[in-house]
Amino acid sequence: MKLKLKLMAAAVALAASAGAANANIVTGASGNSELVLFAFDVPTNATSMWDLGVFMDHFLTTTPAVNNPGAQIQWNLNTGAISANAFAAGYAGATGATAADYGGGTALSQIAAYGAANVRWGVIALDSLNPMRFLTTSWFDYETVATTDPTNITAFSLSNNFLAAHNLLGNHSGVAHGASHATTGNGRQDQGFGAEDWLGKMAVTATGAVGEQLSFYSLATTPAGGADYRQHGAGPGFHGQWGFDMAGGTLTYAVPIPEPSEYALMLAGLGMLGFMVRRRMRQQ
Repeated sequence: MKLKLKLMAAAVALAASAGAANANIVTGASGNSELVLFAFDVPTNATSMWDLGVFMDHFLTTTPAVNNPGAQIQWNLNTGAISANAFAAGYAGATGATAADYGGGTALSQIAAYGAANVRWGVIALDSLNPMRFLTTSWFDYETVATTDPTNITAFSLSNNFLAAHNLLGNHSGVAHGASHATTGNGRQDQGFGAEDWLGKMAVTATGAVGEQLSFYSLATTPAGGADYRQHGAGPGFHGQWGFDMAGGTLTYAVPIPEPSEYALMLAGLGMLGFMVRRRMRQQ
């Protein structure tokens, strides 16, 4: 029954993504939230949020465009334009997120007024049904992120309050993919969410300073009650990264191209695997 409800909720969210008329940020209660960018001023916790118009299921490892080496997707937080390079061709159109309405960059100018040195930021997405899934940025490496206590992950669903609060602000209620700014209430990152570390339930911070590149991770509960930590990307040690250029008004997701040495290691591993298979066949 739970699986059926989850599939129904996901189907509703996917149907909503197909039409540009969808207003408000779709939260994790749907089983498939939209990705959001949030940026906040450390001294005051005033927070801006942008609905990226991309659903969680569109951004998992099964989506080729977000795994291709060299792929790059960029959101312009002033004009609302969303673009993808040749390595991620068709990505924006495939998700229905070809453009957004960020109010002429109002939310960007509001957070930028605090100064880049005081601002931290991150990108998140939620599925708060059972089993739960969460996408989160972090400056820290995979091994450190994976030290998060499995019993704490269910509490991440409380961050729906954060998204819901912003749905009452800015232009989210009237446009497909909007933006907002909060100085009080649950729209602040420290109220009802704790965006720095998911209400203190994540082992490390989920955010970074302006100018830093943040890795993207998937954290999930399992039916057995444990946890599943996956570095988001095309393979072990290979993952996409987010970059927030506040001065330039852009958010960029890019998949790095592996260094030649990494390719050599991959080929060596494949060669060893082939050798082991041939040896086993001879022994049979």
